[in-house]
Amino acid sequence: MSYSFFARELHTATEVIPYPVIAIDDDGMIATITSDPAACRNEDSVLTATFFDIHTHGANGYDLMRAAPSELALIQKFLAEHGVGHYLPTTVTAPIDVTLHALESLAVAIERPAQSRQATPVGIHLEGPFLSHAKRGVHTASELQPASIELFERFQEAARGHIRLITIAPEIPGALELIAYCSSSGVRMSLGHTNATTVEAQAGVDAGARSAPIPSTPCVASIIANPGSLARRSRTTISMQN
Repeated sequence: MSYSFFARELHTATEVIPYPVIAIDDDGMIATITSDPAACRNEDSVLTATFFDIHTHGANGYDLMRAAPSELALIQKFLAEHGVGHYLPTTVTAPIDVTLHALESLAVAIERPAQSRQATPVGIHLEGPFLSHAKRGVHTASELQPASIELFERFQEAARGHIRLITIAPEIPGALELIAYCSSSGVRMSLGHTNATTVEAQAGVDAGARSAPIPSTPCVASIIANPGSLARRSRTTISMQN
């Protein structure tokens, strides 16, 4: 069903459009954006793009690793109320069977039709178990695993192909092989929870990693501080985390 949005202003990445009329086609895509002061004369709202949250473990007191469908809906309503339109539900290191079950549940949520007034899950961020023991944070040490293509494939099968992003420490055994393997299949690899040196981080980028979070570890601090940094010398994105 086609419909239109009306507002006082539309803020895009490049301009502010006054009195916008945004026409949505039958596929839910933006068909046209025009400016019509007469049609929007009573409007006082300001429209802009929603956030895409690539790293969230839950919200409103609920954990995405264990959330029932009704709890997931509450998480997604909370995210939408705070400006998030789409998101990657993010795992935390857990026993393998627990992770497999969580991935299966999240795959069901992703394949469910988008819900009104809720953020929409569009893929899964696998954070753990391929992390550094030294920089694991809240991740359980005993559940961390060496990087493994075989284990990743078990995870991806449970997720029905919906794993889109993986946080990995490039210095752990098997990491470079897994980074190359996943990158070649379209899964974005991010360096995080790592105690890597700059050389080890560079090896991760060379293998296919394309992002790193802040705050992070000495290698990333060095990347930011040095003019001839890893981020400048390669196609690496630095992202902010709170």
